[in-house]
Amino acid sequence: MNKEKIKQTFTRYRTHIGASVLALALGLGIGHGCSEDPQCYQPSPKPKVTATENPLPRAAPTRKTTLAPGPGSLPNPIQGYLCEVIADTKSVPVASEKPLTLTPMNPGRKAKRDHDGKKNSFENNVLEAYFATNSWKCYKNDITDVAKLAKQLAPGTTVIVEGNADHRGSEKWNDELGTHRAQGIEGILLRNNPTLKIQTTSYGEEKATRTDKKDLYLDRKVSIIPNRSVVKQALDKLPADVYLVDQSHSMINPTPAGTSRWEEIQNYSFPKGKKVYTFSDTSRTCGTKLSGEKPVGGTPMYDSLSELINLTPFGKTITILTDGEDSSSRYATADKVVSQATAKNISINVVDLSGVPQNSALGIATQTGGKTYRISK
Repeated sequence: MNKEKIKQTFTRYRTHIGASVLALALGLGIGHGCSEDPQCYQPSPKPKVTATENPLPRAAPTRKTTLAPGPGSLPNPIQGYLCEVIADTKSVPVASEKPLTLTPMNPGRKAKRDHDGKKNSFENNVLEAYFATNSWKCYKNDITDVAKLAKQLAPGTTVIVEGNADHRGSEKWNDELGTHRAQGIEGILLRNNPTLKIQTTSYGEEKATRTDKKDLYLDRKVSIIPNRSVVKQALDKLPADVYLVDQSHSMINPTPAGTSRWEEIQNYSFPKGKKVYTFSDTSRTCGTKLSGEKPVGGTPMYDSLSELINLTPFGKTITILTDGEDSSSRYATADKVVSQATAKNISINVVDLSGVPQNSALGIATQTGGKTYRISK
């Protein structure tokens, strides 16, 4: 190839390359003052809608109705088995009875020797019987006081019997002490009024507040509370910012009083302004009135608690009421619930109506700084 052809070829390629670079520069808005020109390579403005064009009207806002998923679908971590309900329930007054009267008997010599001879107390229809250290023995004055109360109660009266211990000793032993004490009082009640509908519970040392030795006897006691349902007693003792209620099918089972747990819930007046949720693993419409709801399905307790913690503001308290162990959670565990609650400084109270001594829900309350109420049977 001679020198003239080489020169022509080089000139041709240089022209093509220069044109390409120029085109690229123009496309990027480089040069010719394009970056300073507001009209240079700007996207076309969206056409304005004039009044005569009558755009489609915006739909009016409506309250969202959530359909909780059934057991065949995986729950959404934000909204799954939970349903917020309208707490329209009101307390049902207890049938009027004649006022209870009881003057506790002075303890005898043996009782004085064994536990300082402290007289039992009776106030607002509640009898409290006191016990000696590490003992559930009932003395003559205890038997007399409890028998007098039992004979005044109408046939079929509901009675809650709560056992307690002072703070000394192990938690397990104090829980057993409370149980034995409650069962002993229950026996005296039934011997004197076999028709009573009794439910017992043990707080162990949970309610112990005394540290002065001379006052410890006030924590070693059994409280006998007539004419109150377990649900009302529990929820009154464990108030919260948010309530979570087990809506599983077992909540329809009858109690010793002849009613179901669900009926007791529907007869409870929740505090005004507090949110109430139910949980079940069966599809149902949310936003309905609690008074019209019925128990259905299984118990996805951990999943439901996990969802509710996500929805609950920092530092609040949740009270959950359930009658059984978790049976159908798919993604959450007790440990995950505790971790979530701890991260948001949320305490979880647990009302356990299962009668199972080691229900895992009780551990959630302990680890999140919550309180518990449970029945022994």
